[in-house]
Amino acid sequence: MKLHILNGDATLSLFEKSELGQNQRIVWREMLVEGPLNGSIQQKEFWDTRKEFFRNVLDIPENDYNQKVLDEIKICHNLGQFREVVLWFEYDSFCQINMLGVLNLIDHDNISLINVGDEDGLPFKGLGQFGAERYSEFFQNRQFLSSSDRDIAGRLWNAYRKKDLVKLQEIYTAPSFSFKYLKESVTSLLQLSKVKNGLDMIDLKILEIAKSAVSQKEIVRRMLKWQEFLGFGDMQYVWRIKKLSNFIKGDFSGLTPAGNQVLKNY
Repeated sequence: MKLHILNGDATLSLFEKSELGQNQRIVWREMLVEGPLNGSIQQKEFWDTRKEFFRNVLDIPENDYNQKVLDEIKICHNLGQFREVVLWFEYDSFCQINMLGVLNLIDHDNISLINVGDEDGLPFKGLGQFGAERYSEFFQNRQFLSSSDRDIAGRLWNAYRKKDLVKLQEIYTAPSFSFKYLKESVTSLLQLSKVKNGLDMIDLKILEIAKSAVSQKEIVRRMLKWQEFLGFGDMQYVWRIKKLSNFIKGDFSGLTPAGNQVLKNY
């Protein structure tokens, strides 16, 4: 018996329509690309901190987090019944960091990876953009991860948690590096996440767009178009806009004096 760990609900919908739909699966609904990553991901304290972040910063009720995140992944702590664990993730930063988190959470000797992005020589696409009929093909072409791959994933996760770009660059040169999209997606994310005066480059791009945007919806739409490898969703940009409320006028008619000063200083 196999357990499939899917990267989101859009993938779940197609997975259920595919020839694989009868297999046991869970959906990973965390977003480890944002917020604190304190301690070991295998420990309760890690998840308590994540729950607090979702509740206090993202306004996600504790019961919702328990039900949609923690209850869903309980099975990851008891994988002995499965012959194989199959991970389904995409090329972008959002997915790649979640993938690293999963690889450091689960303990199993037979893990395979389906990691889509530039299939068919086309521009980058996520799993939700392919038809369900392609899922069997993706499964047949899955990549089995070696113990070396698992070790590299562990070192990458720790380097990412510490925002250590130097260490990440060292790990990327490993001869058995099997994670096709990690280098570009994670490095670009950390470069954009460099903080100056409490703001990172993603925040600054939001302020730049907010100068001429007329609504929150327009800011989000333009950020989604700009983001390339980030893979962020609407919720993350809405949260960031809320965080920047001192710099963006309440009616979204431009920036406050403080917001204009921030852009000028950068």
